[in-house]
Amino acid sequence: MISIHNYRQIKKIVSKGAKNKDKLEKSQGRILEKLYEAEDIHRATSSGIQSIRKAARDTMRFSRELQDMDEYERDSRNVEHAFGGSSSFVHMHANFAHGILGAWQILVQIANQFDIPDLEDIDEDGEENLTKRERLADISLEQQVNGPSVAKFTKGLEDLPAFRHSVTDLSAQMLRIMEKYFVNLTDRHGKMGLKVWHTPILTDFALTIFENIRHHGEVSKESSRTEISAYSRRKAIELIEWIKNPDFKDILISDSSSFSYHIRSRLRDLTKFSKVLEELYSDEMGDFAALKHRRIKLDSGSKFESNLRGLEDMDPNRVKYRDLGSPMTEQEIHDLEFKNEVIGEICSMLKDEKSQPGEIADYVWEKCKELQNHYLVDNSFYQCRISQGNPMLGQGSGHLEVVPGKKPYASFDRIVGSGFEDVKKFVDHIKALKKWSPLYFMTSPRKSVDRNNVLLIGPQGCGKTECMRAVANEEDSIAIFAQGSDFLTAWMGEAQKNPKRLFEAAIKLHKESGRHVHILIDEIDSVLNNDWSTGKMNLSLEFQMIMDGVVEYPGVSVWGTTNSPDRIPMPMIRRFSLVSIVGKLDQEQRVHLLKQFMSVLPLSDDYTEEIWNAAAKRLEGATGDVVRKICENVWRREISRFIEENPDDADRMLDVIKNQNQKNQAVEQHDADKEKKKYAYGGTVKTTKREDFLKRLSKVFTVSAASLKHALDMALDNVGIINEIDTAKRTYEEADKFLAQVKENRGDSGHAANVGRSNSQEDR
Repeated sequence: MISIHNYRQIKKIVSKGAKNKDKLEKSQGRILEKLYEAEDIHRATSSGIQSIRKAARDTMRFSRELQDMDEYERDSRNVEHAFGGSSSFVHMHANFAHGILGAWQILVQIANQFDIPDLEDIDEDGEENLTKRERLADISLEQQVNGPSVAKFTKGLEDLPAFRHSVTDLSAQMLRIMEKYFVNLTDRHGKMGLKVWHTPILTDFALTIFENIRHHGEVSKESSRTEISAYSRRKAIELIEWIKNPDFKDILISDSSSFSYHIRSRLRDLTKFSKVLEELYSDEMGDFAALKHRRIKLDSGSKFESNLRGLEDMDPNRVKYRDLGSPMTEQEIHDLEFKNEVIGEICSMLKDEKSQPGEIADYVWEKCKELQNHYLVDNSFYQCRISQGNPMLGQGSGHLEVVPGKKPYASFDRIVGSGFEDVKKFVDHIKALKKWSPLYFMTSPRKSVDRNNVLLIGPQGCGKTECMRAVANEEDSIAIFAQGSDFLTAWMGEAQKNPKRLFEAAIKLHKESGRHVHILIDEIDSVLNNDWSTGKMNLSLEFQMIMDGVVEYPGVSVWGTTNSPDRIPMPMIRRFSLVSIVGKLDQEQRVHLLKQFMSVLPLSDDYTEEIWNAAAKRLEGATGDVVRKICENVWRREISRFIEENPDDADRMLDVIKNQNQKNQAVEQHDADKEKKKYAYGGTVKTTKREDFLKRLSKVFTVSAASLKHALDMALDNVGIINEIDTAKRTYEEADKFLAQVKENRGDSGHAANVGRSNSQEDR
């Protein structure tokens, strides 16, 4: 309760300010118009958020601020809205709309605080006839009557000086969130190679439509066609309709290149009308501050103007396309070119007023089917990764995903070593199942034809991984590559669920393509092992139930490699139809590998069969990897010598390479393309660009047999090479002993595996 003396002083200030009622009413009207405009934008933006919620749940993540929108609206005084974490234009624009609407609501509230009824006054003429007690009673009654109006007015005097500071803070927060979006677009149109079509914002929306439809197409096998579901199509149309909304035409589709102009103009309007109120009640604010012994510190506006300049600099539509400088694989180039083509067409259709949302959705889905066909038929190679989670789909972190990858180019014809011929025959058997499946099924003892799992045993560098690359390159099949880290996750329970997710993804690919799916797991003992200690990953039980459980996974086989078969539980060993020791080289095979690896160099005429056989003899027990390393040492040493001793010839050879590669692709990539055609079409391609180049190089440079002998001397004196050869010998010896022991204990088994099963206790 203020004293009577202070009350009468404050009343004079309030009475003075109340005389500006006409000017206040005019300002209130204009402020209300701005509020209604902000409400319309907020309402339209909110509808967009709902469309995004329905139409892009798995491609958009909501920031926490938007989930707390209702709480924010209840507390309209909170101008400093939380802006962090926006990842799309819709979220950024929604945050801006919420913040600006809240600011106008506060300014309306401040203006309303100055709108008070006329104050009641005591009859001062009759005051001299009253006693002191009676005068005090009258003043107290007056204070009681006028108290709410005085308190309301003074509250406005307190809030008004702070408002522009709040608007400055709001502009700073908007600058931070726009900067995040600006950086995202810069990365997208720079590091990711996405072109800008019309404007970056419109390109962003086109990308949203593309990703939404691409991720929402529920694929079904009906008349050998994949179709988008009615539900997914409707969600996509809702999103497109929101984008084509006339309310956002100036922002999204118009020729205006400045999005930040709309934000800056609304922020300026806030400061403009707050200044009108400040000028209207400047004397009252000063008198009230002096009465309270306070200092009024109005916002100078310098920080605010700096923030507006920053908003202009960080305008999303200022982002420019920069050509991607980093090297890309053939598959990455294909995907990027495809995406740019589709997004460019979507932007054109969005700008075309005649185009209908359904027409746009159908176009995108047809392109998605085209891309899907590329993944299933042309590329047909996938890899695993651990998802970061998607709360909109109820997926937590640690969820294994199967995504398209770069198909490796390899062939069984180039793999040398023991056991690989058996593997090739087994692959031919799997391919025969596609045509002769009914015959196999009707004669199968297990009444099933899908027990096609293979375990390859051998030391590091023996060719196991290359064998799996060859399996991945087989026609009429799809390969999924997985490794131990693809299952490992810190999220409790997710690692145990990931094997089933892997097989379910394989089944989905099998149904979509009608092809056999090979799951390739390198170093499978890192996943299936006898380690039960804390911190070790052991998913053998999960794989046992999946590979030979109640639920069958037809059309799917598991390929594993290991150099420690003794670590794999016996119940898992018996689930492999073929268990083979591979990659052990005899004399003839070592000669073959030496010639194969050295064939990439221009060799002199002194490489006789005696030279090759003598070199292979010295490499007894070596793996293919050791042979390759020795040939690489020859290559590195001799090419370096050629460049040092014949720089002019080396320069001429560089010119030859440049002329051969008009598209600036590496020689290896051209060779990969040619090799792929050789495998696919039975060797119809006569020569590769590398072979043509070697013919020219041989005229000025050749590698003598002495270079190979020198490389052998160096390698066989290298501790690392010696250890690799000894380890390979030891691994083969231990693997032979392991399989021999298994065969001794296998007993009576009803399974068509190459190794038997263990005792019943191990087989639980």
